[in-house]
Amino acid sequence: MKQLTKPRHRTSRRGDTTITTVILVAVSLSVIISASFFAYMVLEIQSQVAEYENAKTALLSFSELIDSVSLNLGSAGFTRIYFRAGGLSMLQGTENISITVNSVWNALPSTSVNLLKVRGGRFVGGPDYMVLRGKPLAKPTDYLIVTSDTSDVPLGWVYVEQSEGSWTTMDFGRAKATFTGTFNYSETGVTWELLNVVEVLYIKPFFKTSGGGMDTVDLRARNVRMNTDTRRFSTTDVTITVNRGTNSQTVTIHGPATFNGVQVKGTVVYVTIVDVEVSIY
Repeated sequence: MKQLTKPRHRTSRRGDTTITTVILVAVSLSVIISASFFAYMVLEIQSQVAEYENAKTALLSFSELIDSVSLNLGSAGFTRIYFRAGGLSMLQGTENISITVNSVWNALPSTSVNLLKVRGGRFVGGPDYMVLRGKPLAKPTDYLIVTSDTSDVPLGWVYVEQSEGSWTTMDFGRAKATFTGTFNYSETGVTWELLNVVEVLYIKPFFKTSGGGMDTVDLRARNVRMNTDTRRFSTTDVTITVNRGTNSQTVTIHGPATFNGVQVKGTVVYVTIVDVEVSIY
């Protein structure tokens, strides 16, 4: 009598090898994709940070350029800015500014403070607030009048702030008041009188949008208008008041009461408003 034996099942090594290979390939692809994405993110962050830093430097240069072109009617210049992830905004400010002399002369009627802003890319971070050009740790509205005592404070501020992203802002919302000396004046050419002289300057950028490239834009500043008005006051001291939004600053410019032993009869105040056209090319 023959004894029946149970058949043996053979294991398919070829199938096991295939499954193992698929798993290894999948894991390798996942690692490669993850590494590639990580490398891309690192490069993208570095690219956006570098772009924003270059844009901030360009805005600093542009504020200095406006200072320069404001000196001479018709003078102009430009600064080039590159954008890929960020952007540029020309905004009519929500605050108005006005200048009053001795509480009786409205030397600058209320006008908007226009702001030029550069936005960083979505991967760009930064401080909540930092002054790049201006008085460190101060707000732009802390200095509405620049005098000889604050000559280190520029008219054009540049600062970084956070508001749904990192923004760098150029802000010319302040005036400069300077005592320039005591001079002999005559209306007839026959009689002369000693008068102190005070000069007030306000630079007003206004925006004219033109064509420009999507990635590279040229910001141009051009001095298109310089209006100077003059008033004579009987006092040797004059008070300048600048109002901006809910903020206000008043300074008194003190002139000498006598000059070389001769009585000074009053003060002549020159107020110059410079309109600087800002355009994109």
